[in-house]
Amino acid sequence: RQKGYRILNHHWTCRWGEIDIVASKDERLVFCEVKTRTTNVLESFHRPQQKRLWRSIQFYLSRSCLDRAFQVDFIGVEFGNNVPKITHLQNVLEDLD
Repeated sequence: RQKGYRILNHHWTCRWGEIDIVASKDERLVFCEVKTRTTNVLESFHRPQQKRLWRSIQFYLSRSCLDRAFQVDFIGVEFGNNVPKITHLQNVLEDLD
């Protein structure tokens, strides 16, 4: 929220999987995958998970009748030395159909 995002849903589920955060910013929908680990969090977002997330997003869009630009972001929280390191990567997925 501090960076201008408006949270629309969190932990939204369907038969394909879960979308951790659905937000909007500047007229664009932002779907976020959030991972928490004690080691390299970037290695935790595998291709099968990406495909499930992509299907969930497509289902969300069709069910919501939304025809807006969107992006998929990855938020990683790494607790290596008891100090959380937050990584926010924007636009990490493109069409996986």
